[in-house]
Amino acid sequence: FYLGYGLQRYVNGGRTVRAIDALAALSGNIGCSGGGVFYAHQYHKENLNSLLLPPGNYQNRTFPHATLAAELLKKENEPRPELAFVTRTNPLVTQPDTDLWRKLWSAIPFKVTLERRWSETALQSDLVLPVTTIFEEEDLLATSWSTFIHYARPILKPRGEARSEARIFTELAQRLGLQAYFPYTPTEWLEYILEPWREAGLTLENLRQGPLRAPYIPQVAWQDKKFRTKSGKIELITKEEFLSTEDGPVENYFRQIGLAGSNLFSTTREGYGSVNYDAKSSGKSDEVLIEKSNVNTHEYSHDNNIVDIGAKIDERINENIDENSAELQALNSKIFDFSSYTGRKCQVKKRAKEHCYVLLTPHPDMALHSQFQEEEIIRAYLHPATAAYQGIADGDEIVVEGEKGEIIATAVLTPVIHELTIVIPEGCTVQAVGVNNLIPGRLSSMGENTAYYDTFCWVRRREKKDNKQR
Repeated sequence: FYLGYGLQRYVNGGRTVRAIDALAALSGNIGCSGGGVFYAHQYHKENLNSLLLPPGNYQNRTFPHATLAAELLKKENEPRPELAFVTRTNPLVTQPDTDLWRKLWSAIPFKVTLERRWSETALQSDLVLPVTTIFEEEDLLATSWSTFIHYARPILKPRGEARSEARIFTELAQRLGLQAYFPYTPTEWLEYILEPWREAGLTLENLRQGPLRAPYIPQVAWQDKKFRTKSGKIELITKEEFLSTEDGPVENYFRQIGLAGSNLFSTTREGYGSVNYDAKSSGKSDEVLIEKSNVNTHEYSHDNNIVDIGAKIDERINENIDENSAELQALNSKIFDFSSYTGRKCQVKKRAKEHCYVLLTPHPDMALHSQFQEEEIIRAYLHPATAAYQGIADGDEIVVEGEKGEIIATAVLTPVIHELTIVIPEGCTVQAVGVNNLIPGRLSSMGENTAYYDTFCWVRRREKKDNKQR
């Protein structure tokens, strides 16, 4: 099983991956050639030398990407940052909740950015240090998606005062009195990284002759059937995780993305099975006993489907029923209301043509996050049926409103996406307006990922009053 990049972009993404893992395990496809579940690995990080200072030589605080700006702006999180040092990212565009990031950025007294182009973060920095591109420096290429390590040789001379990041950090460490920890030249750093596997032939000299398969990555994962769990076996779910969910998985999922109380789904509590954990009677400390497993009770309440509700509302309004009538108020109450958890008054209106869509923000085909992506416009992809329903034509300027703001985009009609989705590839315009203006900093339930895809939006044709990007 090869997993796509988008699975972890949901609040429930970790559980989805676990379900796929369980399918592979239960079907006997773990530890065998051609089997397994693969997204990415951590072998390089675990086996090559680290460039970090030794533990105890520095203090640090860590926060998830999704909530970093919010956490650093909290009064109780002292000390407040006095200096920002940014490399290999463009947070004023690529991080969720762009407006909050700009607020944080303006509150930091001195900002330094290492960049090879004038990104929005570089433009808003006090000091910009130019760095070399991959074509101007010697480096190693090793990713979490490959078992091979490649050597990158420079083919161009650095332009102007551009330096490699390795050289910048080494010279900076020497000026700060940390030269004992950063004593190498850029080439010596590469040799130091590979040092643990010199005897296995993984050397800079050999890599210059061609790519090498990392000797620490097994040909078949888990072939010995020994797993890094307390029991040494595959554990599909732990006791603590199973018992920590008061409601069923559907209710718990909607609670995490802020839709607690939504009537979108109807479930029967008994259907999830009653849980009786009794370590003494089972004799196994990690066993969960399911006394009742009639789990096929997730009944999708069709009357509460947001499209059908909207259609009913339209139908009743067309019959000249008072929009403030109890009947229409009851229907409207079943449509999502985000105002209770986003802090932004963002209710779905009564008319079906203004109902919400799922906003998806995949990687663009020819760009990397915000790099090589600066264009004059943002393109929003809609299904033709969706566009017709909203009165939008191909090429129209539209307003896309999310939980954190709104942006102006150009509509592109395509039949290859779902009718209830709006797709806007990540990136930004030359004015540094990007889709992350719409996305809140919401955490996934596992792994501290950003739940980019658990975002809803509204679309409409742009009117004269919509005269600016927000």
